[in-house]
Amino acid sequence: IGAPSGAPQPTVTAGSDGALDERVNNMGQEELKVELERMMDDMNLGEGKRAPIRKLDDTTLKQMLATHYRRIEVAKNVPADGDLPDGPKRGTPEYFIQELH
Repeated sequence: IGAPSGAPQPTVTAGSDGALDERVNNMGQEELKVELERMMDDMNLGEGKRAPIRKLDDTTLKQMLATHYRRIEVAKNVPADGDLPDGPKRGTPEYFIQELH
């Protein structure tokens, strides 16, 4: 996967979370492969969908992982009922109007 050894590796800058970007950018080849498989497991992808992803370059794979990690972090911060603390309750007319905007 990716650039020949010794070649400089491009960095991921797809988001604003520096810690995630740093973590992904510092991954070695083996860790990148392991995390990629874990991400595809999380997404319940079949082998037919996994094969083309495995062929992508390192930069693209790192961007995918960084995005996946961000989604996990966002999901951790949403309450179980799906209502955000400062917004209207789900199922109310106010919630529906907010969702339309």
